[in-house]
Amino acid sequence: MIKIMLDAGHYGKYNQSSAFSAYFESDMSWKLSGFLASELEKYGIEVSFTRDDKEKDLEVFYRGAMAKGCDMFISLHSNAVGSSVNDEIDHPVVFRLYRDNEGEKLAQKLSDKIAELMGTVQRGKTATKIQKNGTEYYGVLRGADSVKCPHAFIIEHSFHTATKPSIWLYDENNLRTLAVNEARIIAEFFGIQGENNMTDEERKRFSELENKVNELEKSKERVYRYYSELPDYARDIITSLHKNGVFKGNGQGDMNLPESLMRMLVILASNGILKP
Repeated sequence: MIKIMLDAGHYGKYNQSSAFSAYFESDMSWKLSGFLASELEKYGIEVSFTRDDKEKDLEVFYRGAMAKGCDMFISLHSNAVGSSVNDEIDHPVVFRLYRDNEGEKLAQKLSDKIAELMGTVQRGKTATKIQKNGTEYYGVLRGADSVKCPHAFIIEHSFHTATKPSIWLYDENNLRTLAVNEARIIAEFFGIQGENNMTDEERKRFSELENKVNELEKSKERVYRYYSELPDYARDIITSLHKNGVFKGNGQGDMNLPESLMRMLVILASNGILKP
């Protein structure tokens, strides 16, 4: 089994955006680590975390060294240039171990995909950085390298000193989209295809539908028993689906249809996945 250590880059409320005050790098990296873990696990990858508490501060070298026995270490971040707003610099960059030639292609694929999804002006980059003594510059990478973790990366998801990236990364739906795509690229690196062999367009469409369903599940549940109770936008679609046997009632004409399921069926039918 492939093992990956995920590191939410910062704790607490850390690195507030100068361009969009609601955004904190620590919040983004914490949420993204959870979404990415869920997506990686769909490929049968075992995922661990450097911290189990968002408020816990941990020394950077120690976090990297927690990757002992893992096949990969990933630290999640957004970048900054200075402390003021700078909308000219927005490229994603993935830092890798300088000795990891195999990981260079993976780093570039991740960076390119992030740039594509976020619509950054500048292209994605990959880079290494070492100290004068020849060791890794960044503490987390130095820690991962010290325990012989073969692949270790810092993923900088564009710059939170730029307005558009900060607003984009603040949206949880966008973070879910990043997680789906990053997990697929990482799984492919390890030769894992997973259950879902969809095209990028199909995957994007499915992710959008999944996000809509997740939002609906948060709302208060209502159960519809009869066609006449349905909202106008759903009545014709649900009537056709029910009559065609897509779902069944209690045998007496009642649907007993939960609102979340009703809305999901409408979404699927409206997008051509189900045919009334």
